[in-house]
Amino acid sequence: MKFLREKLNLRIYQQTILDKSINQNTLCVIPTGLGKTYIAVALSSIILKQGKVLMVAPTKPLVNQHKITFDEFFEHKKEIISITGTTPAKDREKIYSNAKIIIATPQTIKHDILAGRIDLKEFKLLIFDEAHRAIGDYAYVSIAKYFAKIKTNRILALTASPGADQDKIKEICANLHISNIELRNKTHPEVEPFVKPILTKYEFIEL
Repeated sequence: MKFLREKLNLRIYQQTILDKSINQNTLCVIPTGLGKTYIAVALSSIILKQGKVLMVAPTKPLVNQHKITFDEFFEHKKEIISITGTTPAKDREKIYSNAKIIIATPQTIKHDILAGRIDLKEFKLLIFDEAHRAIGDYAYVSIAKYFAKIKTNRILALTASPGADQDKIKEICANLHISNIELRNKTHPEVEPFVKPILTKYEFIEL
């Protein structure tokens, strides 16, 4: 599988977050539309030299969206695979063994861990999209718990809205075994030049 490096031009804030993410489990917090997935793509291209990559996203449309993005930057022969609950369980074990980058819904991965269909020891990078969901008994929490038992791995968590409650942020970091937080808001000097103004248009309708 070939990484199409020339197609991915990271901005300064993406590069600095990537640099930190290589050596530390990182929570990446940047506004929507500013390229969190590109950081995941870049980190995946580096970690793939060591082993497989697993990315989990909470909904089927998000899984499909990430699959399209990863396909754009890798030349491969069915080595990037998307898996959801609609993928037959009997087929998933073979898919896991053949693929190098797997993008899936967390409930599917959780069930397959318990059923022994997927071996997390083969994966060197685990990416959590919409990481603010990693609280309570959500599937992200148990997946991270299993993955953290493997010492030579890396976790990257992505979110645009971790919440303003410090206790919630601490819970997310603890549940995902995060040691480093990279926060870039809209006014951060690295990010501000790329933030587009929001145009609000009001439409009045009759109920």
